[in-house]
Amino acid sequence: METLLPLLSHYGYGVLLLGAMLEGEATVVLAGVSAQQALLSYPWVVFVAGVGTEASDQAWFNLGRYYEPGVLTRFPQLARHQAGW
Repeated sequence: METLLPLLSHYGYGVLLLGAMLEGEATVVLAGVSAQQALLSYPWVVFVAGVGTEASDQAWFNLGRYYEPGVLTRFPQLARHQAGW
């Protein structure tokens, strides 16, 4: 356990950034617990989690925007569902 704490305080923000981009809630909760234990700084936890979440949202949005026409031509039944929006 003594070797895990320095690793968490050193790499915690990077892991939080990747975790917020991939998984999200569980990683942010664990980072909040780490901030409560004074292993990470609470303002930085909030900032890094927000940046990771926003970067992930923008990436998925742009992927969908770019690849939507190809998906709709490959699966025409999805185009009917999209027309109802």
